[in-house]
Amino acid sequence: MASSLTLGRPPARRRRLRALVVVLAALTGMLSLTAISGRARAADPPAASGTTVDGPVPGASVTVAQTKDLVNQVVQVTWKGFKPSTSTFLTDSTLNPVRVYQCKANPTSPKDCYGNTGQGLAEGTDDALGGIPEGPSNSQDALTAPDGTGSALVEVRTKLESPLLGCSSASPCALVVVPNWGDPKDPTTTANIHQIDFDFAWAKRVVVPITFAASSELCGTGDADFQLIGSPMSSRVIQSWQPGGCNLTGSQRFNVDYTALGEPDARAGFAAGTSDAVLTSEPLDGASAHPFTYAPLSASGIVVAFHVDDAQTGQPINDMKVNARLIAAYTLAAAYAGAAGALVAQTTAFVSLDAFEFQRSADVLLVLIIGGAGWLYGGIAGAVIFKLLQDAIAAFTPQYWQFWLGLVLVVIVLIGRERMARWVSPLRVLGDVVGDRVARVLGAPPR
Repeated sequence: MASSLTLGRPPARRRRLRALVVVLAALTGMLSLTAISGRARAADPPAASGTTVDGPVPGASVTVAQTKDLVNQVVQVTWKGFKPSTSTFLTDSTLNPVRVYQCKANPTSPKDCYGNTGQGLAEGTDDALGGIPEGPSNSQDALTAPDGTGSALVEVRTKLESPLLGCSSASPCALVVVPNWGDPKDPTTTANIHQIDFDFAWAKRVVVPITFAASSELCGTGDADFQLIGSPMSSRVIQSWQPGGCNLTGSQRFNVDYTALGEPDARAGFAAGTSDAVLTSEPLDGASAHPFTYAPLSASGIVVAFHVDDAQTGQPINDMKVNARLIAAYTLAAAYAGAAGALVAQTTAFVSLDAFEFQRSADVLLVLIIGGAGWLYGGIAGAVIFKLLQDAIAAFTPQYWQFWLGLVLVVIVLIGRERMARWVSPLRVLGDVVGDRVARVLGAPPR
């Protein structure tokens, strides 16, 4: 897939820039925009900066893998010397859990942290960060192993993703690790996840300051030298590139105003002269208000990433050895799921969360039960059989089709697919015989 950026004839300072269109290869990797006329460039990625601080008790400590020059990214938080949790899977009854928050700098209560529950606090939601956050909470609940160690992967957010926190290069924040080991003054308290915002748990918090790299939100748009619109998939690339120019001083300063816009509208806007450049995967149609040319965006790297949880603990797997076969399997599975979602949107013309409710997950499980999880084509065969059964039974008894379908599945589980396969093996032999005879009639060699 290709993308295009087109520049017109802007006045004054922007007139020095030649009109061009950027064509980028849309790879599943990180893209980097080559600097226009050499005046602005992306800053070199900072080296990782880990920090270790003392824990809530002697001998305990907390380590954050990177604490400086952060962007919207995931960082690993580890700890040791903590009190072990009472189970290997986090539930409401698990004791001694750990929560990791992203908070304002020097937080004095959970109300300074993003997505806190407000439990155990006076009025709970007085603070701007209290109660329901502006988006899904990035706090992470985790467990401590029997040896006192634990870890969590936490997404840190900048001012662009969380204006309430307002974390930026000018406004540092903090990661806060809160273990709940119960109230030492009241043994009747329960040290579970629901009381992790109570005062006795907060008193054992460990605060690790974090700072952020310069981001595009500091550049502003009022004095932009260059107007760029187009491909939303390039927004992260452009946002990482913008500070390299707008943070310069004097005549070297170069500020790009980028607006993520659907490509058809972006191409139309550029053709009408509303922007200096456009990022698009297809060439422009018809005439344009200003001359332009095409130039490529370079792909600086390709990354294949997976997020896999441990089926026993529910915690992310941090280290996994994969070979080419596993990578191919994971990639094909992701592509298959993406294609399925696209087909749902095309066939229903409307996609809501109800389309992916729990019953849909149950349907997928039933498909695997019918087709067989250990068979390469089990998912496909199971899906076909499941839909045929569903339609046939629903036509026979519209009100109770789920009961009869469930009964069929119980029979499959009790009897087993292997035994049922032996029952139908004579039919398979008969099919082979008929196929060979038909082949001979048609002049084709038999199997």
